Amino acid sequence: MAIGYQKGTLIHLLNICFHNKQEGITIRTPSDVMPFLDKLDLKIRKYTVIIRASRVFNGISDSCENFDIEIIKNLDPIYNTPHEIKYLSKNKSSKHIFIKCNNISAMDYLHAKKVALKKISV
Repeated sequence: MAIGYQKGTLIHLLNICFHNKQEGITIRTPSDVMPFLDKLDLKIRKYTVIIRASRVFNGISDSCENFDIEIIKNLDPIYNTPHEIKYLSKNKSSKHIFIKCNNISAMDYLHAKKVALKKISV
């Protein structure tokens, strides 16, 4: 399926829809595949991607604004999940900053991350 969804997203959705041992899902008819296909709405959404980077980006922060990219020295948790809080506290150092790429158009977050990485590597 080369429609913009990343392999990791498709595998995650396949596991949710077809490998849920608690629900004992089996495929007997073509319509049994519909719950999976319903999750693939083929809509492009806007994502915000945050990437840890070197402080070298501080020197070009003014130019980054033209590309809808923000340089953030200290990032506060957005979702307040334990995983996010642990990651942010572990990555607070004088060597790193965060790059926030806004309005990335993609079908899923993994694809948005690839687009953002390409955007900042130019």
